[in-house]
Amino acid sequence: METFVRVTVRTDEEVQQVRSMLARLRAAPPPRGFETQNGTRTVEAVFDGDQRERLDELLRGTGLPYVVQADDE
Repeated sequence: METFVRVTVRTDEEVQQVRSMLARLRAAPPPRGFETQNGTRTVEAVFDGDQRERLDELLRGTGLPYVVQADDE
């Protein structure tokens, strides 16, 4: 099972905050952020296993818009 996460950020500081937070949950390098058409940036990552609850807990505290979805949904 995999868990997918997408976080929308506006500043370089938010990109670094999210990348650092997500990197702590995975062995791979932190996910890249990329710019979208409306000027916001998106950070996406895929995790092995069901980490939805942990990701929700971490990201809820940031106040940033995010989506966490397990592949069984």
